[in-house]
Amino acid sequence: MGGVGARKLRRARSPRLVFAVLDATALFVAGGCTLDFDRFRPELVPATPASPDASAPGEDAGDENGSDARPERSPASDGSNGDAPSCPNGASLNGHCYFLTASTASWDNARLACQTALAHLVTITAAAEQTAVSSLGASQDRWIGLSRPVGSAAVASSFQWITGESSSYANWASGEPGSVGTCVRMRTDARWADGACTTLLAATCERE
Repeated sequence: MGGVGARKLRRARSPRLVFAVLDATALFVAGGCTLDFDRFRPELVPATPASPDASAPGEDAGDENGSDARPERSPASDGSNGDAPSCPNGASLNGHCYFLTASTASWDNARLACQTALAHLVTITAAAEQTAVSSLGASQDRWIGLSRPVGSAAVASSFQWITGESSSYANWASGEPGSVGTCVRMRTDARWADGACTTLLAATCERE
């Protein structure tokens, strides 16, 4: 009976052991899965704040809008604004430039040539101006900006400067004006004389 009783006891306890083993295995497996998920759970890392000096690609550091604009630069002054006019091939006096035309022309065309050069036929209203102008083209007669209306009397008072300015200064040659024409030229001796306006002469221009 003792041997039979022992066998029965072992048989009776065997299912419990099996279930116990299965339960332990299930717990182990379940526990392993839980541990695995915990081990591989991604770790959230807080973002590092951007440095105030950092710039996004394509942005211009120093321009908060990311534009590539630059302060405009003013062009370098060439001395043409507010300064005496450039006068490389002429004479200068009191900020005015006096120069000779490159070719001969009638008085009317000489006037246009001076205008094209941003100037006008010279007006001579003082002795210092006469001296400055007389050195230009001294070997030839040249037009100046003095004329009188057609049909007017051939006297000095009939002649007017092209700019309309008045002046008491004059440098007429002896016997001039001589009723030859209505336009005035400066002769090689620097004296003034009237002449036909269609005569082809060089001209003295004045740029203010």
